[in-house]
Amino acid sequence: MLLTFLSDADVPALRAVLDEFAARSVVAVAAGNEADAPLGPTGSALAGTALVAAAVDVTGAPAWFTQEGPQVVWAPGTSIPVILGENRQAARDGTSYSAAIAAALAARLIAEFPDATPTQVVQALRDTSLPANGRETPSILNLHASRVALSETER
Repeated sequence: MLLTFLSDADVPALRAVLDEFAARSVVAVAAGNEADAPLGPTGSALAGTALVAAAVDVTGAPAWFTQEGPQVVWAPGTSIPVILGENRQAARDGTSYSAAIAAALAARLIAEFPDATPTQVVQALRDTSLPANGRETPSILNLHASRVALSETER
């Protein structure tokens, strides 16, 4: 599941649905495009299990607009080519694009490792990420290393 909007799941019914879904599948969430705002989600099961994606620019540095926090993973989120229709293209920015890339990588891992739990997939992506430019903590998603990590957990 890909969520490109989410405050803190203030609505109890929405929070319950998201928590139930997170227990059964990988949920990718856009970190948000307001750098000074608090990072969500914090009050639900998603806080520990979601793949919260923040944006890096083309140099690997955190994008100026992205929200960040200790649980985020970083994926491309600037100068993303999009089709506007009528054969028109443009470049767009945003953590929604980062979350879509994170969701695609998670889906690829789930397809290759169908017995892996959602927690194992998210943990593999988090644990095997590469340092973002200017950061000391692992961050940028690394599909190859995540595949290796999951194959080792199956043994």
